[in-house]
Amino acid sequence: MKQLELIPLSSGTVEFARQLRNKHRKWFFHSEEISKQTHIAWYRKYIEDWWDVMFIIHLDGKPIGTIAIYNIDTSKRTAEVGRLIIDEPYQRQGYGTAAIKLILDYGRETLNVLDFYLSLKSDNWDAMNLYKKAGFVITEKEDRLHGKLYGKH
Repeated sequence: MKQLELIPLSSGTVEFARQLRNKHRKWFFHSEEISKQTHIAWYRKYIEDWWDVMFIIHLDGKPIGTIAIYNIDTSKRTAEVGRLIIDEPYQRQGYGTAAIKLILDYGRETLNVLDFYLSLKSDNWDAMNLYKKAGFVITEKEDRLHGKLYGKH
């Protein structure tokens, strides 16, 4: 039986995350390529931000993707879910849905979050269908500015 786990982002996995993000950058609102120096600077700031938790998705110990929970608001008990990337060889096998379930469980059990939300590019049909499959509902569409879709779980 294959085991999927979320392992917190670390200095040893930050380069994997950068390479994967650059490979799939067209699906991000800020889609420019990220240099090693820029990513290292981001990581240094990231480790100080308690409201942003990023994970490397591991399948039987092998890194296959990323996912994050961020904009954590403990007073409102809300958080945003995103930065989900599953590397191509592992797509369409249920790992994305399973990773979303794991991050929602983490949010509920560890962070005491009740409401989750997301935003994604409106032409990212695969992500939209994946999040719907995981229980998110598209709540708003904003075509003019960035072509964003907003969802809630």
